[in-house]
Amino acid sequence: IHYNGGPVDCLKTAWKNDRRRASVTRRLRLYDIRHAFATNLLSAGANLKAVSEILGHASSDMTMRVYQHVDTDLKRCTVDMLD
Repeated sequence: IHYNGGPVDCLKTAWKNDRRRASVTRRLRLYDIRHAFATNLLSAGANLKAVSEILGHASSDMTMRVYQHVDTDLKRCTVDMLD
């Protein structure tokens, strides 16, 4: 991984420095960005298998357990499918 023409040796250090430069004071891990990415894709209706492969999971089951959150609107839409 390169940034500004130079290699990034440690993502954790780079992330910490960038958060500080951006004046982000709340706890925000790289994993939180990954989690938001996957959760938002699945909430938008993305294909589960595709998201699972993008994340590098061995099975879609792992993706479902960790990233698939069922919100109230999704539950309501599911029930509304019935006549």
